[in-house]
Amino acid sequence: MRKILGGIAVFALVSLPVLADGVQPVNPGDTDRVPGTAACKLAAWTPEVLTFYGDHATVAAKLENVKANLLDRRMYLIAVESKDGSQVAVFEKKDKDVVTLSRWEGAGQGEVTARFAAMLLDNNGHSCAGELTKSFVKSQLTAKAQTEIAALSTVGAAFAAAAENADSSYVKVTIALLC
Repeated sequence: MRKILGGIAVFALVSLPVLADGVQPVNPGDTDRVPGTAACKLAAWTPEVLTFYGDHATVAAKLENVKANLLDRRMYLIAVESKDGSQVAVFEKKDKDVVTLSRWEGAGQGEVTARFAAMLLDNNGHSCAGELTKSFVKSQLTAKAQTEIAALSTVGAAFAAAAENADSSYVKVTIALLC
């Protein structure tokens, strides 16, 4: 019985990468996630969103344990929300060594990430999560600044770049690994 269950488990794990519409996963090192390509379709179906609560120092320590190589991502978002407001940073790969960091501001109390989550659910994996996110922040938030920075490899480094004017107040930090 164990051999049968083990065989089923192996078959399930091998079959798991085949997703909706027959999209096959790409090499994890593939960074050319251009909207409309197979890699983009896979990313639209599989965005990852993580949320942490605490003061800035506590959240920063938690983020150091997140295993995500941002160099493999075309776009990701970090939202820092408190009762007073929200700061959203969208990172978009310009080339291998440079990302464009766009900053946005909005209402507090978790409203931004609640609307963001609703947008991802409504999308149902059909459109590029990164392109939808750009449209979302432009329509829902106030633009603050845009700059180019060196590409970042860890979530902790991205949080440090995103959390300007960090204080010790209690915050909700949401990381969205989009495409």
